[in-house]
Amino acid sequence: MCLITATNSQRLNKEKKLSENKLLQAITHMENLPDSDKVGIKGKLYAQVTTRVVAFRKAYGDKGRITTKIHASTANRVLIEAQVHIREGDVWHLISNDWAEEHRDDGPVNKKSATENCATSAIGRALAAAGLGGGEYASFDEVDYAINEKTGSRLRQKQNRQQKRQKQRQRLPHP
Repeated sequence: MCLITATNSQRLNKEKKLSENKLLQAITHMENLPDSDKVGIKGKLYAQVTTRVVAFRKAYGDKGRITTKIHASTANRVLIEAQVHIREGDVWHLISNDWAEEHRDDGPVNKKSATENCATSAIGRALAAAGLGGGEYASFDEVDYAINEKTGSRLRQKQNRQQKRQKQRQRLPHP
């Protein structure tokens, strides 16, 4: 009988600790996010970065911090790291980080806002690394880009190669 009581007590203590863990609460919130609050792309659902940031802020308030650092910003490319921190007492603890890279010539969004797009992607990836993904790990923009821009780019490249071959054939002397 004492063993059963101790086991129940241990289970209750574990449940209490889990309910006090703000990160686990935020992760559970994201896991339980209704599909209607996600964006569907090619049959998979993704939580937008804003939704993940809100879940993190609700859990931590001013005891949570998301920072970004530009590691490269050239005429062609932006590379940004995002870090997610939580404060316990007077100490900030890094709980996750991740990176994003954007090329300024990749699509209309990056031509105007590559830095902002890159920062949003890095933040989304860092939150996903902390467990606040709410779907697939890639950011919405990465998935959208991979589906639309890169696929279209590959198709254009293939069409260009075919046109080049056709022109070369037209230049060859006929026997």
